[in-house]
Amino acid sequence: MISFCNIPISDLEEYLTNNKDGKYSGKYGKYTIGLKHSWATKNGIAPVWYLNKQASCLQEIMQYHSRLMLENWTDFENLAWRLLSNIKNYEGELIKYGFKSYRFYDEKEIRYVPDLQILQNLNVQPVLDEKGYENYKKQNKKSALIEDVFLPFEIEDISYILVSNANQTKRLKELLGDNKDKVTILSYTSIIEDIIGKCHTRKK
Repeated sequence: MISFCNIPISDLEEYLTNNKDGKYSGKYGKYTIGLKHSWATKNGIAPVWYLNKQASCLQEIMQYHSRLMLENWTDFENLAWRLLSNIKNYEGELIKYGFKSYRFYDEKEIRYVPDLQILQNLNVQPVLDEKGYENYKKQNKKSALIEDVFLPFEIEDISYILVSNANQTKRLKELLGDNKDKVTILSYTSIIEDIIGKCHTRKK
């Protein structure tokens, strides 16, 4: 899958501020690409379904999935794949960052999930069991688990690009060349202090 945060710029304060030292470093890195909703809709990207483990509907889905695996109901395999691959914990442990209790719901995740047939054609196992997933996350890999599935976009699909500091704006425009005027470029500092309007009196 490929995951995105569907968060308005005005709500980005938590995601652009490092809670340890107050610097604007970004929760997911030093750069952010804001893609248009029209691009997401065109590519079948949709909000995930946040559920607690105790949710009755999730329990029924899991029972159905277990029955599917036992009886090999191939006619319904893609439906089960679609349901399970778009469900996410409302809150739980976040192994990568060492959080015992983390509310995933706050990320407002939207997600692209490839068709099951695409993965089968690549001879890729579509599902990891709990132990396999934990081992993968602990390895802290930065490369994709599946490297042969892509979600392309064009410069016209980009609404804005955020950089960690204003000094990088000039360099980014140089890299964009003739496309530099097609994209709005802002710094994390500008978002926090000028658009959201926070931290005006913080220590430099």
